[in-house]
Amino acid sequence: MKSLLIILGFGLLIDLSISCEAVALQGTQDRIRVGIYQNEPKIFRDAQGKPAGFWVDILAAIATAEAWQLEYIPCEWEACLKAVEAGELDLMMDVAYSPERDRRFAFNDEVVLASWSVVYASRDQPLNSLLDLNNKRVAVLRGSIQKAVLAERAAMFDVAPTLVEVDSFSEVFALIAEGAVDAGVVNRFFGAQFKDDYAVIPTNILVEASHLHFITAQGGDRHRLDTLDLYLQQFKQDKNSVYYQALAAWLEPENKRVKLTVREFLLYLIIILPIAGLLASLAWNRLLRREIRQRQQVEIALRESEARFQNMAANVPGAIFRYVLYPDGSDAVIYMSSGCQELWEVDPAVVINDASVLWQMVHPEDRQAMERSVQDSAQTLQPWSWQWRIITPSGQLKWLEAAGRPQRYEKGDVIWDTLILDVSDRHRIQAERYAAELALQQSESRYRQMVETQTDFLLRSLPDTTITFANESLCQMLGVTLTEIIGRKWVDYAHGGDLNREQTLERLAQLTPDHPTFMAVNRDRRQDGQTGWTQWLNQGIFDAAGNLVELQSVGRDITALKQAETALQESEMLFRSLFEQVRVGIIFCDAQGQLLRVNHKYCEITGYSPEELQSMNWLDLTDGTNRERHTQQLADIMAGNTHCFIQEERYIRKDHSQIWVEITGSRIQNLQQQSQLMVGIVDDITDRKQAEFNLAESEARFRLVSENMSDLVCIHGPEGHYLYVTPSSILMLGYHPNELLGRNFYNFCHPEDRGRVKKAFCRPHIVGKPVPITYRICKKSGEYIWLETFTKCLSDPLGQIRHIQSTSREVSDRIKIEEQLRYDAHHDALTGLPNRSFLMERLSQAERRAKEEPHFLFGVLFLDLDQFKVINDSLGHLMGDQLLVAIANQLQLLMGVNHFVSRLGGDEFIILLEDLDNLETAIQLAEQILKNLRSPLVFGDRDIFISTSIGIALWDRTLLKADDLIRNADIAMYRAKLAGRSRYAIFDPAMHLQVINRLQLENDLRKALERGQLLLFYQPIVSLASQEIIGFEALVRWQHPGRGMIPPDQFISIAEETGLIIPIGAWILATACQQLAQWQQQFTYQLKMSVNLSLKQLQESILMQQIDEVITTTGIRCEDLTLEITESMLVQNVAGTCALLTQIRAKGIQISIDDFGTGYSSLSYLYQLPLDFLKIDRTFVEQMQAGSKNQVIAELIIALSNVLELQAIAEGIENPQQLQWLQALECELGQGYLFSRPLSAQAATELLQRGAIISPSPSSSN
Repeated sequence: MKSLLIILGFGLLIDLSISCEAVALQGTQDRIRVGIYQNEPKIFRDAQGKPAGFWVDILAAIATAEAWQLEYIPCEWEACLKAVEAGELDLMMDVAYSPERDRRFAFNDEVVLASWSVVYASRDQPLNSLLDLNNKRVAVLRGSIQKAVLAERAAMFDVAPTLVEVDSFSEVFALIAEGAVDAGVVNRFFGAQFKDDYAVIPTNILVEASHLHFITAQGGDRHRLDTLDLYLQQFKQDKNSVYYQALAAWLEPENKRVKLTVREFLLYLIIILPIAGLLASLAWNRLLRREIRQRQQVEIALRESEARFQNMAANVPGAIFRYVLYPDGSDAVIYMSSGCQELWEVDPAVVINDASVLWQMVHPEDRQAMERSVQDSAQTLQPWSWQWRIITPSGQLKWLEAAGRPQRYEKGDVIWDTLILDVSDRHRIQAERYAAELALQQSESRYRQMVETQTDFLLRSLPDTTITFANESLCQMLGVTLTEIIGRKWVDYAHGGDLNREQTLERLAQLTPDHPTFMAVNRDRRQDGQTGWTQWLNQGIFDAAGNLVELQSVGRDITALKQAETALQESEMLFRSLFEQVRVGIIFCDAQGQLLRVNHKYCEITGYSPEELQSMNWLDLTDGTNRERHTQQLADIMAGNTHCFIQEERYIRKDHSQIWVEITGSRIQNLQQQSQLMVGIVDDITDRKQAEFNLAESEARFRLVSENMSDLVCIHGPEGHYLYVTPSSILMLGYHPNELLGRNFYNFCHPEDRGRVKKAFCRPHIVGKPVPITYRICKKSGEYIWLETFTKCLSDPLGQIRHIQSTSREVSDRIKIEEQLRYDAHHDALTGLPNRSFLMERLSQAERRAKEEPHFLFGVLFLDLDQFKVINDSLGHLMGDQLLVAIANQLQLLMGVNHFVSRLGGDEFIILLEDLDNLETAIQLAEQILKNLRSPLVFGDRDIFISTSIGIALWDRTLLKADDLIRNADIAMYRAKLAGRSRYAIFDPAMHLQVINRLQLENDLRKALERGQLLLFYQPIVSLASQEIIGFEALVRWQHPGRGMIPPDQFISIAEETGLIIPIGAWILATACQQLAQWQQQFTYQLKMSVNLSLKQLQESILMQQIDEVITTTGIRCEDLTLEITESMLVQNVAGTCALLTQIRAKGIQISIDDFGTGYSSLSYLYQLPLDFLKIDRTFVEQMQAGSKNQVIAELIIALSNVLELQAIAEGIENPQQLQWLQALECELGQGYLFSRPLSAQAATELLQRGAIISPSPSSSN
């Protein structure tokens, strides 16, 4: 029975877990690669390939709390361990601790699970102890701790099993089931869950009770392991934590079932069998012996089982014991394995006899806490795990670790079945590791302190120059943080191509363990944007195989050194450049004057080569006159009696020519301070000496010139005071030069000119060239004269004005002439009035004022004299000029000084009216002018009447420029002339629009002839007696493309003004004659053609040539052509017109006066002219009434034509009454709407086709 209880305690013992102290560290956000292998139920991948098991649940809870990203990587057991070691996995679970593994990996401190392995075999393979494994094939997990322990234990007992390595526990069971091996080692959890699936059974052979941990690579993230410890410690203190949930879910159910089976089995053995035996002995006495034999067999089996258990306990490291705590607080050890002797150095029987022996060995510092932990476990029935120290009887200090699960019995006894292990080696290793870590931390602290305070730059890099560390000094210099610089390459911070990546890697590849260092100097880009220099000592770090694994570099800022070197080089180069290229000679000589070194310029000055001069004394080159004095000067310099000397001396060149030099000598100390040297500066001043001589001569000549010149030359101080004055001041200003010296020039200037002169006097200093100044200056007599002065500023080397030189001459006569010219440029030479230029200036001023002053109003009166050309032509130009002067005087008297009267040209005047109140003021002034000019102007005994037309225009803000105002007034004046002259008109925008339309019409008219837009219409001329058509009058019409048919009264005047009437008139004459020729060929009638001539055509010299060409071209008779001229055309040039008409009449061409009675006819020239017809103007015919003036005039014209033997042609006959009246007056010919409107050529042809007789038709007049 005791053996069975021991077995039961051992079964309970294997379910416990062990905990230890944890260190809490912070989590990480990094992705964590976790190895996973098939080891159900602790860790495995399920059928869907998802991670599962006890370890997975624990790690998932911690990862969620720390926001870790877990990446599970499947691998076989041995491959998983190698991946961790190579850094390919960040974390591995379910790893048993061993000293050998502790050297390979970093373990977390808190034990996750306590476990051991069991040897399993097939049901037909009896294995009771380790000795039975001799020569057996045993499957073990590859790289597992069970393999190493089993091999070690087997060797101790001289047992030689054949170990077969596999990759998983399931493969172990599969090989046993197949018979490929005799036995296999698996952990207790896997075996308990899957032994039935493979038909294998556990043996009594246990292998290595171990603690299971998390691991990372050695030197890996220790913080992560510390974080795991912190969470495990917290989980174990909370019975509802995920830790106990995972235990219950994955590991305990099967264990509980197993423990329940054992208990039932024990009850069966302990209770049922004895009762059955007792009943059997009472019932069947004769079976007593058989029952005794059966009990003996059971006892034998129990002894064998106990033997097996003892054998198993003997093979388990540490000790197994059963501890009981009674309700009264007393305790006892009711079982202790043989391991007690090894742990406590006492026999198990002693402990069983007196449990206090164990408590007495507990270290005093640990006893109280240990007692409290036992009490807590007894109260809560939570698993008890503890580590404590003991002091054995031999004085040895040991660390023990225990784990057991309490169970309360009916009487209140609490019993723990406990496994106790000696963990002294682990604590020693941990202590050594903590000591090493502490030393490392202290070393790292000292190293970091040294690194952070190090002014030199420290850098660690990978072999490809990827930076892994930089100290604060380097980061500050580059202006980056440590985070920013890590991962970058050297070349990222080097300047330009200083660190060529290929060349740098080539140099690194040349490093060996025997030659691990190299120096480098490069430029780098600093924080302030500047470029600096750094010198680096690079040290290669190699592994045991001689491979370069890291670079450690120490850098030093040598920017100042480089700058100093550069400055020194530049200084040396500058000295060499100055020494050789300076424009003066430089010599070095010793205390005796022996030349030691000379520059190129000195050789050029003397004509000797450097080699020749080095054998000479510097005094050898002088003319010898002052040799003793120079020798003494040299001695004084060398003795320190004087600092330097400057001497002008004559040199004898190699070619025996003499030059002047200036020598400046001073002493210098050589670098070794062993001797004194003299340095001399030798300047060739021959040209200066010659210049001084020339200057002296020039000054003499200047003095001679200045004393005899007429211009006034002065030198002034910067403030204008006279410093020097030539004698010409006497004649020019009346002052002797001595009277002016010291006095201020500006005080003599006219007050109105003084400020301008002050500003202009120094202007040459600004513009860089002399600038003339014209001003008035007061003579001694008080009279002002005009001077023109040129100034020149004399400056010091700093650019400040020292003196002002002035040269002046009198220009009073020139100024008077210029003023007269300026007056003439702005005034009319005839009338003395301001001219157009002056007017435009005043208009611009008024325009600016109007823009600045909203209430300012101004305008102009545009005057054009009426019929001035008639007076000029009849009375002569002299009289015309006198008339213009008289009118100008009258206008000035009328306008006074308030208004600006100007002559625009010819007979046009413009008056600028300023400060007008309104338009009425301008109208009143215009009316006053018109009224004044109604009175005759008297010239001797001749009275001349003259009138003017006036245009009025006021300024408004819509005008763009002053010219627009004159244009508007001109348009208004033109409108006044059209209205009958001797009146004024006020401009309004409609006038401007009419002018624009007229201009557009003019532009269109210029193109009308060439584009065929002009047409000829023909109006019949009829004999009033017979109503027979005797001819046609050609009338021009304009078929405008946009405006339609335009009558001649709207464009003929434009054609006459522009001269277009000449080509138009020639075209009318040719076209009309061509049409007459066609009709004469087509009909038998003797038709005539009347064509109107303009004044300009009469004035053309080629008119007779044009007529001859038309007659010749068309072939008509001259007698069939009639040329019509207006009555007003005759008075323009009576004599010339008469002569031209006589020539035309001589050819047989008939002449007709058109619109007779509307002009200024004179009977004398009517009698002289070779006329054929008089045309009565339509105004007399249309308004004819009995007894009216028009009737009388018409009768007189007809009577006059009869007297002069001319035919009368009445125009505008529109009704029968007019025809009858004209017939009664015996008017021969007529034309008008009563007979026919003007017809196109085609319509006139059709009319002729109907006959030459035309019947009056009153309807035609409609």
